[in-house]
Amino acid sequence: MTIDQSNVGMDFKPVPSCSSGPLKYVLCLCTIRKQIIEIFHRLPITEALRGFVKDILSPMFKLLTKENEENALLLLRIIVEYMKQFRPQMIMEVREFLQFVHNVYRQKASALDQIFLTKTFSHPTLTINEIDLSAIIEQICTSVKLIVKKIQNFPVQSSITTDETTNSTSHIASDTFTILSRASHSVKLLAEFPVAIVLLYQLCRQSLQAEFGELVPLFLRYLTLQPSKEQKNDPKFNMEIYIEFLTTQAKTLSFLAFVGKTYQ
Repeated sequence: MTIDQSNVGMDFKPVPSCSSGPLKYVLCLCTIRKQIIEIFHRLPITEALRGFVKDILSPMFKLLTKENEENALLLLRIIVEYMKQFRPQMIMEVREFLQFVHNVYRQKASALDQIFLTKTFSHPTLTINEIDLSAIIEQICTSVKLIVKKIQNFPVQSSITTDETTNSTSHIASDTFTILSRASHSVKLLAEFPVAIVLLYQLCRQSLQAEFGELVPLFLRYLTLQPSKEQKNDPKFNMEIYIEFLTTQAKTLSFLAFVGKTYQ
């Protein structure tokens, strides 16, 4: 089962009760929100949509900054495809998006010591409703597993992994949840930014020269970031995240190369 804590449409707050009711309600909202985004992602981009492009893209830009990693990746693809096809002038929305990108890159530079650590969260004596998910989400930059005590009579779904764990006194059934990172913390989303920025640069360069210019020194600094030798030798060093991080640097370099060519 997948849980996120984006601030779109609802706030997921752990409740003190062990009842599965609030959790089922939240999961239902998460599923509906994801399905709505997927509808727009799969919608054929035809000329009939031209008159509605700004009405579609304006909330997409806003949602992108608040959503979870999985939904934000879909939203970014929608934005790129619609902007490429219809080339609307949305200077205010693009400016806010570039500020979001600026903040994400800056945040990664300041939290480098935490990015590459493998995060494990196991609370076999607590139910999901008793866990402070906010604290977990603030620590992660990719999806992680959360193991908690199983809620009795919770409906079994194919996306839930239920294990039987034995201790010295009793059998404890556990549920395993996938916790998604915020878009603002996601390494995967960071890898997709450069392609979108290249397109937006082509469309809005004249109107947003200062904003694009501010990204260049930030990107150059990002290319110099590397985990320390001590971090690489740490048993908790996550090689998968490190490879994704290197991918983000390669794509960031491609944007800088593109910008360099435009001034030749």
